[in-house]
Amino acid sequence: MQHLVGIGVILLLPIYWVSDWFLTKKYNIKKEEFIYTFVNRLHKWGALLILAVSLTVLLMHAFVLEITGQFKPSHIVLASLPFVFFSIFMEYRHERNSKRYLRSILQAIFLLIFIVGFELLV
Repeated sequence: MQHLVGIGVILLLPIYWVSDWFLTKKYNIKKEEFIYTFVNRLHKWGALLILAVSLTVLLMHAFVLEITGQFKPSHIVLASLPFVFFSIFMEYRHERNSKRYLRSILQAIFLLIFIVGFELLV
């Protein structure tokens, strides 16, 4: 089963990169200069708060409580989803004309596909 996950990742990454390239070219979306650029201060501090809470819950689950069973790598991806959804909302709300939110939606879709595929195979 482990090799199926590797094959899935190897197949998903090129599809994601081509889709991202297509969206960027079609809608003339400007890429971020750094890893990620926040829309405003609310976006920055809200995203950092969401990441801090998500990582705290993730660490509590992994090392202290073990409420839902064994820790899986997909839990890390699940912990990042609130950040991605918050970023989509903030980009759509404050920079609708730049269409950056389309790239964020694409990232969220591929994250969800990865999570579902990983959970089904492992």
